[in-house]
Amino acid sequence: MDTKNLTYEEALQITQEFTEAKGYTLLGVKPLTAHPDDKYLTVVLVNRHTQVQPFVTWICNVTDPSFNTGVYFTELKDALERFNKRD
Repeated sequence: MDTKNLTYEEALQITQEFTEAKGYTLLGVKPLTAHPDDKYLTVVLVNRHTQVQPFVTWICNVTDPSFNTGVYFTELKDALERFNKRD
């Protein structure tokens, strides 16, 4: 994938589709950085619909696509706090 011509909207769409294909619910997404060469990296807040630690923040690489460097939570409020701070 040519990430130089990737738009942020395209990265969001790929992130959404990848999340849904995994059976997860995307609760939040934002760019990892403001640098234009990093448009292919997003930070996501996801509900995995599991009993144990259902909420997670991941870095999503839309070129693979893949989720990486996860931090898992039992409570949504804790996951949201981490998502808002994560970069």
